[in-house]
Amino acid sequence: MNTPITVYGQPSCQPCRLVQRRLDRDQVPYDYVDLTQHPDKLEQLRDAGMTQTPIIETPTDRWSGLDPDRLNRAIEHAQADMATTAQPSVTGPDLDRT
Repeated sequence: MNTPITVYGQPSCQPCRLVQRRLDRDQVPYDYVDLTQHPDKLEQLRDAGMTQTPIIETPTDRWSGLDPDRLNRAIEHAQADMATTAQPSVTGPDLDRT
């Protein structure tokens, strides 16, 4: 399954940790990219006007900075997507028994 949310951050970023904690609490899968380890991505994001971490990217949106309302919407969308792609569990009698 593709992760619906990517968080770009840096180790010293408290808002980045808050976003990660929230995603973990709500059991929303995400990718974390440490921008100190990916200077090429950092430059690309800066060129796009993203100057503050965390930078959150979803399939339909991207923003920089801690924005609780947008994060809430992203989590709701991710959870809805996960619910529609979840595999149904099948239960029933054990057919191998004789």
